[in-house]
Parts: sequence; C-alpha cells; structure tokens
Amino acid sequence: MINILPLEQDERITTIMPLPEDEASWANLDVMFATTGGTVRRNKLSDFVDVRRSGMIAMKLDEGEAIVDVQIATEHDDVLLTTAKGQCIRFPVPRCGCSPGAPPWGCAASRWRRGRRYLALDPAPCRCHG
Repeated sequence: MINILPLEQDERITTIMPLPEDEASWANLDVMFATTGGTVRRNKLSDFVDVRRSGMIAMKLDEGEAIVDVQIATEHDDVLLTTAKGQCIRFPVPRCGCSPGAPPWGCAASRWRRGRRYLALDPAPCRCHG
C-alpha cells in the first residue's frame, strides 16, 4: 500500500470499506468515525469524492487517541459504540452533527467515566425515527 498511497511514517490504514457502485447514492450515506476515547465524527461520504492529492483531515484526534472503527451509515440508522469491557451505548446517527465546513473533531458519544476504551462502532438499522 505504501507504493500506492502517500502515507507518512506514523500513518496507517484503519478500514477499507466496500462502497455502492452508484455514486449518486453517496450523498445519502455518512461515514462514521469512532476513537478509542469515545469520540464520534460524521462526514457525508460525498465529501470524499474529490480529495486533493495532499489528502484531507477527516477527523482530528486528541493526544493518545486512535481511530478504532470507520463505518458507513444513513440518517435512519442508530450507532452502537462498544467498550473493551462489553458495555455498549446506542444513539441515532443524527445526534452526531454533520455540517459542511464543521471543525474536524467529533462529538462525545458517551458521558461515561473517563478512561473507558472503545473498541467498535457498528451501524444498526432503525425504523424508530426519521
């Protein structure tokens, strides 16, 4: 991959995602990022269509944080964020704001005590809102 993508020494690939072939549908899809500290960021998938050669900062990380998962979701989904101790929080995707030009840090998905380590982010289809 290093020969294909211009990765810096400390950069690594976290997730490779299959996408719908129909690029017109991308405007209705969100990319959800989750960190080890429980921060979640939502971007429109269409924001990643024309990325400059130098790249794009999709999410800024706090000191000591790392991306644990990246998933595709819609505004009609819920998101499950799971800790290393098996606890889970569920919230609707729209709870994590997504606006063009928003600063590249996410929203706090959880108000649990500090020090929790998050392991996974999973979209869950939901018909209860939207």
